[in-house]
Amino acid sequence: MKHLSTLLLLLLLSRMSFSQCPQNGTFTSQAAIDDFAITYGNCSVLGRVGISGSDITNLNGLLGLKTVEILSIDISNMPIKDLTGLNNLTTITNGLGIQSTVGSQTFLESFNGLSSLTSIGDLRLFRLGPQFKTLSGLGNIQSFYYCIIDDCDGLTDLSGFESIDYIFRISVGDCDKLQSLNGLHNAYSIDGLYLNHNPSMTTMGLTGAHEIIELYVTETGMVNFDGLENLTKLASINISDNPSLESIAALKNVDFLPWDIRISSNPNLDGCTLPFLCNAFAQREYYLSGNKGSCSSRTALLAACELLPVTLAQFDVTNENGVNTLQWSTVSELNSEKFEIEYSSTGKSWKQLGTVASSGDSDSLKTYSFIHRTPEAGNNYYRLRMVDRDKTFAYSKIAHAYVYGKVAKVYPNPVSDRLELTLPDWDQVDLFQLIRTDGKIVFEAEQLPEKVIDVAKFTAGNYILKITDKDGSSAVHRISLVK
Repeated sequence: MKHLSTLLLLLLLSRMSFSQCPQNGTFTSQAAIDDFAITYGNCSVLGRVGISGSDITNLNGLLGLKTVEILSIDISNMPIKDLTGLNNLTTITNGLGIQSTVGSQTFLESFNGLSSLTSIGDLRLFRLGPQFKTLSGLGNIQSFYYCIIDDCDGLTDLSGFESIDYIFRISVGDCDKLQSLNGLHNAYSIDGLYLNHNPSMTTMGLTGAHEIIELYVTETGMVNFDGLENLTKLASINISDNPSLESIAALKNVDFLPWDIRISSNPNLDGCTLPFLCNAFAQREYYLSGNKGSCSSRTALLAACELLPVTLAQFDVTNENGVNTLQWSTVSELNSEKFEIEYSSTGKSWKQLGTVASSGDSDSLKTYSFIHRTPEAGNNYYRLRMVDRDKTFAYSKIAHAYVYGKVAKVYPNPVSDRLELTLPDWDQVDLFQLIRTDGKIVFEAEQLPEKVIDVAKFTAGNYILKITDKDGSSAVHRISLVK
């Protein structure tokens, strides 16, 4: 009988250790966390998880968790300095929220303990306290959907976000000591950036950003937007109530017509004669008020735009047989000296390739070109440094061309019936076009399943085969059709 009782006890304990996981988990004490490890020892997946309690000193009872739907941690008066105990958590499907109540004491210093986390959904941080000075601990996270950081008394930048390359929307507000967004400098694309009431913020620090769809900057201490020089796409802008802001010249490479522009109540802001702003305000009315100089009104801006030394009408680059040809034109030039052609394979660091003399003074259309015979395989970025006789200068937009590692082959040439193509990356191509010398497109296709174009039905003569990639760059090949 004694042996039977012992066996039944072991079976009971075994069943307890393999109890079915609950749907959600609410932990309001250290005892609740410790009991979870005993009762649900093999539980690795939970739905909504909430953690709060002033007696919680560690999260070790949650070491078995690997996936949760939502994790919410109220750190009010909770004496933990990091998130050790969540070391095996790899996925938070719909978001992580960490917050405290107004007037409570906080001790959390970092995200250490979340190093296994690779997917997080949203990140929402509210009132983490002055001791929370770094976002480190999320090194395996590459993207967020929403990220909200509010009332972050200890943060001076976003160090710890170095692995992030994409954020759908990020909002940072009421962070009195925040000086810049350094740490987020590897983010290439941000759909929405909202900065509100960060009075110590003096610079952006988003040196890797090429696309920001919506930019909202209000009540900061910024003097300029330095750090946004690589930005080329910006669709909606709201810059208001920044008392120290003097210049937005860092947006000079934006090559996109915004659908909404609101620049107001920045009393020291001048110098809005950026190409994209000149083009935008010339086409429609946007909101421009409460600034100074060329930023004071639409009338003042358009008048200043007319006085620009060089007004570019077009700047493009095309690739033909591995050689990139830059072409640009101006509709007016005043006191202009030269164009310096600058090149980059990354869009970040630039070097000068050569110089083309300008016309000096002109109010008619002038065209220019420059050939880059040795571009690198992959991405090639170009910009013009337009220098005046008094040595002041301005930059053009950035033009881009993609060069295949192995040049596409088109044969035979001359051709009489079937034109065959060999491309290093067919998936990169968006459109094939065969164009006559008079500009008429005689053939167009998004795909070539047989990798052949039947040209027998076309008349003899010279044609251009244009291959456009999905990134918008193109390569051309001159074809001679004989009968």
